[in-house]
Amino acid sequence: MQDLRDKLLKAGLVDKKTARAVKTDQRKDRKRKGKHRVDQAVRQEQLERHKQRQQEQARAAKEEQERLNALAKLRDKQEQLRNIIRGAAVAKIHGEGRPFYFVDLDKKIRRFYPLPEVDEQLTSGKLAIVSLHEPDGPGYAVVDLECVKRLEELAPEIILFWNKPGQQGDAPTYGSGQ
Repeated sequence: MQDLRDKLLKAGLVDKKTARAVKTDQRKDRKRKGKHRVDQAVRQEQLERHKQRQQEQARAAKEEQERLNALAKLRDKQEQLRNIIRGAAVAKIHGEGRPFYFVDLDKKIRRFYPLPEVDEQLTSGKLAIVSLHEPDGPGYAVVDLECVKRLEELAPEIILFWNKPGQQGDAPTYGSGQ
């Protein structure tokens, strides 16, 4: 291109001012085209990063919502279990006499002194000991047969002691995991 310009200048077909202006215009065009390509590439890269950030934020928000939903379901289930147990708990169980031992969820041996009637019903399987998770710490309740059967379907892991009627021998049946 430069050779042609030089030849036209020598031939006198183009003056120096016009040749210089054409040269400047060509240089500006090349710069503009190069910048435009770079700008498009940068914009495309920024757009892709923005889309990726939005996808990550949406995924994180979805995971957080799933975690909150699971936590709410767990709280609802715990409250439902507490209400079932409170509604079916035997009113007066403590008395004097021989101690009654059972294993709690922490695998610790616990004891209480039941009334003789409660002791007899626990041994025969008409009553059971279940874990009652209170906000201020673990608790225990003695519940009737209907309640323990219902809890066996909903959350068998909270049944700490239950002599199931109809089993061979007098060996106690504990909640799952024991």
